[in-house]
Amino acid sequence: MKMAYFTGAALALAALLPLSAFSQDATGGEKKKGPPANAVMGVVKSVDASAKTVTVEAKGGEAKTFTISEKTKIKIDKADKTLADLTEGLRVVVVPNKKGDAAMSINGNTAAAKGGGKKKKGGTE
Repeated sequence: MKMAYFTGAALALAALLPLSAFSQDATGGEKKKGPPANAVMGVVKSVDASAKTVTVEAKGGEAKTFTISEKTKIKIDKADKTLADLTEGLRVVVVPNKKGDAAMSINGNTAAAKGGGKKKKGGTE
């Protein structure tokens, strides 16, 4: 009787353990959605194609310049793009390297740059 109880408890525990993997990341913390803590959110102020840099004015008003390399992943509206596609006024999220001087990825959103939100149809709503 004791053996059957122990076996049942062990099976129940074994069945629950894999479920815990879905609620935590590799470090044991809860998974977070959104950009990493060091990401810079702001608006593109300038693009220098010859120097391969982009300057972003962050939400606090501080301008930060990032270098762009062939490894930098650039997306606008979820589509792969290049440095030439970045334009002034585009809202972006830049994920910098550890030093903070080079962009690992840049994600832009043209809808947000144009005022965002859904436009009203027919003028009434």
